[in-house]
Amino acid sequence: MSTAVSNPFRIQINAPSGSPPVVNDTWTRLDAGTGPQPSTNGWQMPVIADTGDIFTWPNNIWRFRPATGWQSVITVSPSFPMVRENSDAAYDPTLNRIWWGPSGPPSSVDSAEWGGIVVATDLGTMTMLGASSLPAGVKNGAQGLNAGFKWWNNKLFSFYQFGEIDIAKMNSLVTSPLGSWATQPASMNPVSGAWNFPNPNNGDSPMMWRSDVDRRTGQLYMFDQAMELLVYNQNTQQWTKIPTQGTKPPKTSMLAFHEGLNSIVAWCGTPQLISGGPVESTPYSSSTFVMNIGTLVWRFGPRLATGHTVPPARVIVLTAMRYNRATQRMNLVVWTGINAEVWELAVAGPEV
Repeated sequence: MSTAVSNPFRIQINAPSGSPPVVNDTWTRLDAGTGPQPSTNGWQMPVIADTGDIFTWPNNIWRFRPATGWQSVITVSPSFPMVRENSDAAYDPTLNRIWWGPSGPPSSVDSAEWGGIVVATDLGTMTMLGASSLPAGVKNGAQGLNAGFKWWNNKLFSFYQFGEIDIAKMNSLVTSPLGSWATQPASMNPVSGAWNFPNPNNGDSPMMWRSDVDRRTGQLYMFDQAMELLVYNQNTQQWTKIPTQGTKPPKTSMLAFHEGLNSIVAWCGTPQLISGGPVESTPYSSSTFVMNIGTLVWRFGPRLATGHTVPPARVIVLTAMRYNRATQRMNLVVWTGINAEVWELAVAGPEV
């Protein structure tokens, strides 16, 4: 027996009543654990190009390919504005460029250049684009550290920086041709009542870990403190809260959108933002969750507690998950203190 569930993505979906059964999703480690490794103290958000290459920026620009492992591919000058800490990043397929989002806190090298600063890596020439290469209107004007930072249809979106507690603020930038950052209309806050936005000071995962974009449609997704889904409509320029069913992931989870299966995937390793910080009381550490956007029903994926192979559990800032469009699988990067482990999640489908 099924129950009809109304949702904004399709006219009518027949969703199974109760909790769907666990299907045969599989986590697999891709790196060999040998060779050079990108060191990090955390807060690093890798980005995946449409070729499937994974890039991160702890000091220099590092690239991961399963056949070759991690390689340092661009040496970044110490004077270049900001090693990307507390920063989201987005791949731009039009320009074949990585946009590195606003970051912080400032180091002694770049104390005058942090917060809303945006820089880029050109993957065609393998060069960095900073203050001397980007117009002032591009370099400045995004939201600050820990903000969600996404690309769609030649436009960057920067939203909900660290410290915002009452409204989802968003800035946007046209990337081709390059424009300047602009603030979205105040009318984009349509949800009545209190916004339960995540508070990293209380241990919640920041917005850079709990937001994504469906590059097919431009639909932006983010999750509030209670792991309620909010969706941004490009036409109305408004966020709308969408009810979901099933067991929600812990608030210390990270989430990414799986375009191939029209689903949002969540991973909770250690339910803690930073070592020594608040620990969320949850039975779902080392757990995977999957929710199809059509049914809006969460189900469990692989979990350590049920005997599945899963990535090592680390605090949020040492872990990051992205969708890989080349493989149509999820990739998780985990910094263990020894290696930057790269894991792949094959989600059993179809999820439709």
